Amino acid sequence: MGQPVSWFQITSGDGAKLRAFYKEVFTWKSSPSPDGQMMFVDPEEGGIAGGVGASQDGSAGVTVYVTVPNLEAHLAKVQAAGGTVALPPMELPGGFGSIAGFIDPAGNFIGLHQAPAPAPKTAKKASKKKASSKKAAKKKAAPKKKAVPKKAASKKKAAKKQPAKKKAAPKKKAAKKKPAGKRKKASKKKAAKKKRR
Repeated sequence: MGQPVSWFQITSGDGAKLRAFYKEVFTWKSSPSPDGQMMFVDPEEGGIAGGVGASQDGSAGVTVYVTVPNLEAHLAKVQAAGGTVALPPMELPGGFGSIAGFIDPAGNFIGLHQAPAPAPKTAKKASKKKASSKKAAKKKAAPKKKAVPKKAASKKKAAKKQPAKKKAAPKKKAAKKKPAGKRKKASKKKAAKKKRR
Protein backbone atom coordinates (compact mmCIF):
# COMPACT_ATOMS: atom_id res chain seq x y z
CA MET A 1 0.00 0.00 0.00
CA GLY A 2 1.30 3.47 -0.89
CA GLN A 3 1.84 6.32 1.53
CA PRO A 4 -0.86 9.07 1.44
CA VAL A 5 -0.32 12.77 0.89
CA SER A 6 -1.80 14.09 4.10
CA TRP A 7 -0.88 17.76 4.38
CA PHE A 8 -0.08 20.78 2.25
CA GLN A 9 1.75 23.89 3.34
CA ILE A 10 1.90 27.30 1.66
CA THR A 11 4.47 29.70 3.10
CA SER A 12 6.04 33.10 2.54
CA GLY A 13 7.94 35.80 4.39
CA ASP A 14 4.67 37.56 5.40
CA GLY A 15 2.49 34.86 6.95
CA ALA A 16 -0.33 37.20 8.05
CA LYS A 17 -0.82 38.61 4.54
CA LEU A 18 -0.74 35.11 3.01
CA ARG A 19 -3.31 33.76 5.53
CA ALA A 20 -5.70 36.64 4.77
CA PHE A 21 -5.34 36.09 1.02
CA TYR A 22 -6.16 32.35 1.06
CA LYS A 23 -8.97 32.74 3.57
CA GLU A 24 -10.64 35.34 1.30
CA VAL A 25 -10.05 33.48 -1.98
CA PHE A 26 -11.14 30.00 -0.90
CA THR A 27 -13.21 30.69 2.27
CA TRP A 28 -11.35 27.86 4.00
CA LYS A 29 -12.40 26.93 7.52
CA SER A 30 -9.36 27.26 9.73
CA SER A 31 -7.94 27.61 13.21
CA PRO A 32 -4.66 29.11 14.43
CA SER A 33 -1.66 26.86 15.15
CA PRO A 34 -0.59 26.63 18.82
CA ASP A 35 2.18 29.19 18.23
CA GLY A 36 -0.09 31.46 16.12
CA GLN A 37 2.34 31.51 13.17
CA MET A 38 0.22 29.36 10.86
CA MET A 39 -3.41 28.97 9.88
CA PHE A 40 -4.47 25.29 10.05
CA VAL A 41 -6.85 24.62 7.18
CA ASP A 42 -9.63 22.10 7.86
CA PRO A 43 -9.97 19.42 5.17
CA GLU A 44 -12.91 19.92 2.85
CA GLU A 45 -14.80 16.98 1.32
CA GLY A 46 -12.38 15.12 -0.94
CA GLY A 47 -9.42 17.24 0.21
CA ILE A 48 -6.68 17.19 2.80
CA ALA A 49 -5.79 19.44 5.71
CA GLY A 50 -3.01 21.98 5.42
CA GLY A 51 -1.39 25.10 6.71
CA VAL A 52 -0.73 28.64 5.49
CA GLY A 53 1.78 30.93 7.16
CA ALA A 54 5.28 32.30 7.48
CA SER A 55 8.28 30.18 6.52
CA GLN A 56 11.25 29.82 8.85
CA ASP A 57 13.69 31.33 6.36
CA GLY A 58 11.27 33.91 4.86
CA SER A 59 11.09 32.24 1.45
CA ALA A 60 7.87 31.47 -0.42
CA GLY A 61 6.94 27.91 -1.32
CA VAL A 62 4.42 25.13 -1.46
CA THR A 63 5.09 21.79 0.24
CA VAL A 64 3.18 18.56 0.44
CA TYR A 65 3.65 16.11 3.31
CA VAL A 66 3.40 12.38 3.00
CA THR A 67 2.49 10.32 6.07
CA VAL A 68 4.90 7.47 6.75
CA PRO A 69 5.14 4.98 9.63
CA ASN A 70 8.84 5.71 10.32
CA LEU A 71 10.70 8.91 9.39
CA GLU A 72 14.22 7.48 9.69
CA ALA A 73 13.40 4.48 7.48
CA HIS A 74 11.89 6.67 4.75
CA LEU A 75 14.77 9.15 4.80
CA ALA A 76 17.09 6.16 4.21
CA LYS A 77 14.91 5.15 1.20
CA VAL A 78 15.07 8.73 -0.12
CA GLN A 79 18.88 8.78 0.04
CA ALA A 80 19.14 5.33 -1.58
CA ALA A 81 16.96 6.58 -4.46
CA GLY A 82 19.04 9.75 -5.05
CA GLY A 83 17.31 12.32 -2.80
CA THR A 84 18.91 14.48 -0.11
CA VAL A 85 17.79 14.92 3.50
CA ALA A 86 16.90 18.59 3.95
CA LEU A 87 15.15 18.48 7.33
CA PRO A 88 16.09 15.86 9.90
CA PRO A 89 13.27 14.43 12.03
CA MET A 90 11.84 16.85 14.57
CA GLU A 91 8.86 16.64 16.91
CA LEU A 92 6.00 19.07 16.37
CA PRO A 93 4.55 21.00 19.30
CA GLY A 94 1.04 20.26 20.50
CA GLY A 95 1.16 16.50 20.00
CA PHE A 96 0.94 16.59 16.19
CA GLY A 97 3.65 13.98 15.67
CA SER A 98 6.98 14.47 13.93
CA ILE A 99 8.15 15.75 10.54
CA ALA A 100 11.19 15.52 8.31
CA GLY A 101 11.91 16.63 4.75
CA PHE A 102 13.98 15.95 1.68
CA ILE A 103 14.90 17.41 -1.69
CA ASP A 104 13.99 15.18 -4.65
CA PRO A 105 16.32 14.85 -7.71
CA ALA A 106 14.49 17.76 -9.44
CA GLY A 107 15.05 20.10 -6.48
CA ASN A 108 11.52 19.99 -4.92
CA PHE A 109 11.16 19.96 -1.15
CA ILE A 110 8.83 17.20 0.08
CA GLY A 111 7.83 16.78 3.69
CA LEU A 112 7.34 13.56 5.63
CA HIS A 113 4.98 13.23 8.58
CA GLN A 114 4.87 10.56 11.27
CA ALA A 115 1.71 10.46 13.39
CA PRO A 116 2.12 10.74 17.16
CA ALA A 117 2.34 7.53 19.17
CA PRO A 118 -1.02 6.39 20.56
CA ALA A 119 -1.78 7.88 23.94
CA PRO A 120 -1.61 5.50 26.91
CA LYS A 121 -4.93 4.33 28.30
CA THR A 122 -6.47 6.82 30.70
CA ALA A 123 -6.52 6.30 34.44
CA LYS A 124 -10.32 6.19 34.41
CA LYS A 125 -10.36 3.09 32.22
CA ALA A 126 -7.74 1.43 34.39
CA SER A 127 -9.65 2.25 37.60
CA LYS A 128 -12.87 0.87 36.07
CA LYS A 129 -11.05 -2.37 35.27
CA LYS A 130 -9.74 -2.57 38.85
CA ALA A 131 -13.23 -1.95 40.25
CA SER A 132 -14.76 -4.63 38.06
CA SER A 133 -12.05 -7.12 39.03
CA LYS A 134 -12.71 -6.36 42.72
CA LYS A 135 -16.42 -7.06 42.20
CA ALA A 136 -15.57 -10.33 40.50
CA ALA A 137 -13.29 -11.30 43.39
CA LYS A 138 -16.07 -10.56 45.90
CA LYS A 139 -18.49 -12.73 43.93
CA LYS A 140 -15.98 -15.58 43.95
CA ALA A 141 -15.37 -15.20 47.70
CA ALA A 142 -19.09 -15.10 48.61
CA PRO A 143 -20.53 -18.49 49.65
CA LYS A 144 -22.52 -20.12 46.92
CA LYS A 145 -26.23 -20.67 47.48
CA LYS A 146 -27.61 -24.11 46.85
CA ALA A 147 -29.69 -24.38 43.74
CA VAL A 148 -33.37 -24.87 44.52
CA PRO A 149 -35.39 -26.98 42.09
CA LYS A 150 -38.02 -24.94 40.23
CA LYS A 151 -40.97 -26.87 41.68
CA ALA A 152 -39.75 -26.40 45.24
CA ALA A 153 -39.10 -22.71 44.62
CA SER A 154 -42.61 -22.21 43.21
CA LYS A 155 -44.14 -23.99 46.24
CA LYS A 156 -42.24 -21.64 48.54
CA LYS A 157 -43.54 -18.62 46.61
CA ALA A 158 -47.10 -19.96 46.71
CA ALA A 159 -46.80 -20.57 50.45
CA LYS A 160 -45.70 -16.99 51.04
CA LYS A 161 -48.66 -15.59 49.08
CA GLN A 162 -51.39 -17.62 50.86
CA PRO A 163 -52.71 -16.37 54.22
CA ALA A 164 -52.00 -18.52 57.24
CA LYS A 165 -54.33 -21.50 57.56
CA LYS A 166 -56.58 -21.95 60.59
CA LYS A 167 -55.79 -24.81 62.88
CA ALA A 168 -57.59 -27.94 61.79
CA ALA A 169 -60.16 -29.53 64.06
CA PRO A 170 -58.92 -32.58 65.94
CA LYS A 171 -59.20 -35.73 63.87
CA LYS A 172 -61.81 -38.31 64.71
CA LYS A 173 -60.64 -41.68 65.72
CA ALA A 174 -60.58 -44.08 62.84
CA ALA A 175 -63.46 -46.51 62.75
CA LYS A 176 -62.73 -50.16 62.99
CA LYS A 177 -62.63 -51.96 59.68
CA LYS A 178 -65.67 -54.00 58.87
CA PRO A 179 -65.54 -57.24 56.96
CA ALA A 180 -65.75 -56.89 53.15
CA GLY A 181 -69.39 -57.88 52.86
CA LYS A 182 -70.54 -55.34 55.45
CA ARG A 183 -68.57 -52.56 53.77
CA LYS A 184 -70.61 -52.81 50.58
CA LYS A 185 -73.86 -52.51 52.53
CA ALA A 186 -72.61 -49.50 54.42
CA SER A 187 -71.56 -47.73 51.25
CA LYS A 188 -74.98 -48.44 49.66
CA LYS A 189 -76.68 -46.91 52.71
CA LYS A 190 -74.55 -43.75 52.44
CA ALA A 191 -75.36 -43.40 48.73
CA ALA A 192 -79.06 -43.72 49.48
CA LYS A 193 -78.90 -41.01 52.16
CA LYS A 194 -77.18 -38.62 49.73
CA LYS A 195 -79.91 -39.14 47.13
CA ARG A 196 -82.60 -38.22 49.66
CA ARG A 197 -81.02 -34.93 50.45
